[in-house]
Amino acid sequence: LLSVGRLVPKKGVPVLMEACSILRREGHPFECRLVGHGPLEPYLRALAGRLGIADRVTFDGVLTGADLARAYAGADVFVLACVESMHGETDTLPVVLTEAMASGIPVVSTRIAAIPELVEQGCTGLLVEPGNATELAAAIKRMLDNVALRKTLVAGALGKVRRDYDVRRTAAQLYECMLHAEGRE
Repeated sequence: LLSVGRLVPKKGVPVLMEACSILRREGHPFECRLVGHGPLEPYLRALAGRLGIADRVTFDGVLTGADLARAYAGADVFVLACVESMHGETDTLPVVLTEAMASGIPVVSTRIAAIPELVEQGCTGLLVEPGNATELAAAIKRMLDNVALRKTLVAGALGKVRRDYDVRRTAAQLYECMLHAEGRE
């Protein structure tokens, strides 16, 4: 399992760790890599110990470039357990989801903000309710146990990213919008 992002409340990493503890209790093998740094790191390290998953969770710190690409390439499932923070902050549409999908990794995330526009349930990934560790664990387990599902979701995700997030296409669309706004169609 791979999760990439700042270690801040809206990323939902404590929920991911609770889901990992459920997987462990159920005897499901996994390793979870957390890429990123942030103010919650000490709390998360302690939480991993309390949940009995410290030997299954690694904190890689910030990775960029080739190191981040290798992290994506080595993952079986990308998980981003976004939630609404106690101050009302959410991730609108995290770029790391697009990066994971473009890297050919099946994704599991939450139904929050604009994430469902990118991660379409059962087509480009799996979605769960924010903050629901039990549902998150079930989605992760389903993904890990079903190679055919992973392949189907990866194919759908690659198609979506190529269709909707190709820089050449979006630049051309932006150019057309700018021409229209200036009245030079």
